[in-house]
Amino acid sequence: MSVAILVALIALVTYAQFSGTDRPATIAVRSEFEQVRAVDGVYYLPVTVMNSGDRTAEDVHVRLRLSAGAGEPETAEVTFSFLAGGEKANAVAAFRHPPTPATLSHSISFIEP
Repeated sequence: MSVAILVALIALVTYAQFSGTDRPATIAVRSEFEQVRAVDGVYYLPVTVMNSGDRTAEDVHVRLRLSAGAGEPETAEVTFSFLAGGEKANAVAAFRHPPTPATLSHSISFIEP
């Protein structure tokens, strides 16, 4: 019986090793504009950061840039130590002006271990 369990375990590990994909980390940012809340003149924007790849991304850095008229753009930055493959993380960015899809852009950087 123990030999059968051992063989089944080895077969399962081998199958998982060779059948799974190994896609590189792919980070996406989704801004939840419909959930923006304003408190005392500050606009809080929930943000979801997702790794749709299979590999882990380390030191995930997201910079959100809000263009608000002729002045200097506002920026908000969030950093995650790591995002495993398929993992999501939530953050909140705060701005002095209301963020909209037309005025907000973002950039992403991370380390591939």
